[in-house]
Amino acid sequence: MKSILMKTDEHTKPDIQKDPLLEYECEQALLRTRFKRPSEDEEWNRLEMRIRTADAARKKRQTFRRRAWATCIGIAAMTLLIVLMPWQRFGETGQDKIVLCDAQPPADITITGSSGNTPSHTAVIRPGQNSVKRQGAVLSARNADFTQAETAPEHTTVVTIPRGQVYQIVLSDSTRVWINADSRLYFPSRFSGSTREVTLVGEAYFRVAKDKARPFIIHTRSMTTEVLGTEFNLRAYPDAETHVTLVEGSVKIQMPDIRHEVILRPGENVAYADSTFEVTRVNTRYCAMWKDGGLYFDNVPLKDILHDLGRHYNLTIRIDDDPALMQRRLHFVVDRDETVEEVIDNLNLFGYMSVSKNGQTITIQRKN
Repeated sequence: MKSILMKTDEHTKPDIQKDPLLEYECEQALLRTRFKRPSEDEEWNRLEMRIRTADAARKKRQTFRRRAWATCIGIAAMTLLIVLMPWQRFGETGQDKIVLCDAQPPADITITGSSGNTPSHTAVIRPGQNSVKRQGAVLSARNADFTQAETAPEHTTVVTIPRGQVYQIVLSDSTRVWINADSRLYFPSRFSGSTREVTLVGEAYFRVAKDKARPFIIHTRSMTTEVLGTEFNLRAYPDAETHVTLVEGSVKIQMPDIRHEVILRPGENVAYADSTFEVTRVNTRYCAMWKDGGLYFDNVPLKDILHDLGRHYNLTIRIDDDPALMQRRLHFVVDRDETVEEVIDNLNLFGYMSVSKNGQTITIQRKN
């Protein structure tokens, strides 16, 4: 160890010049006395252990990810299988099926009278039944006449027509109404007051008796039709477009949902659906073919045609859940007394669909 001494007197302290190399050697000597020299082999072993531990953790994460993916794929496959079960239920492939119309047990025409909310009587009209008289009204298997009804003005009558049948009634003001299958008409047994008001669910053809002092008003789900004396067809089934087709006279149609009013002239038809309407010119000769046992469709969605076939023949209709197919518009005619099999043959002439029948069920699917 080297040092440099300076001259001092009694009043001067010694000054020692610092040497960096000397300081480093001193620090290393102190460290060697305090700490053991590391082993290279031990350090390599520790490094290898850390590497093996990291590899094991990485492989564990990869295994977890693979199992998670497998679980997700299994859940997705099970969900898809559940969703596709209706295909197997109907014995079909490629498209799910929805039911547009269900066949119902054969039923009779019923005429129910009520005062307020209390039914007073119900008459059941069966095929071939002889005429009977109920409170002045004459009821038979084909029609009912209320011109001589003896009930109070507040007395309401409901005529219910089952599928596969058509019925005619004459109201107390001599208005004639033909009621189509699967329809109901609500009306007072005798009109009183300044208006003549009825409610329709379904389809009916009206030949309204003229009475300038008392407008004739028909209420349906989506519109109100007001007339004085005229002939028109009104179609207002819950599952289809609402149509009014004017044959003679004029009608005023109010659409409360869109706060709009339309006045029709003879030969015009208004179609209303989804808060929109369209007025077109039509051939009125065919608008009520159903009165005589036939059906006529001009530029009508396939879905509505199938609903009508289900009501007319009392069938169950199943079709591919394909909106483009169901909204396909076409011209189609069913002649009077035409069989279901003949109707199916005619539908199969359209190249984009296949129609088959099994018992009381008709199935429609898109052709590939």
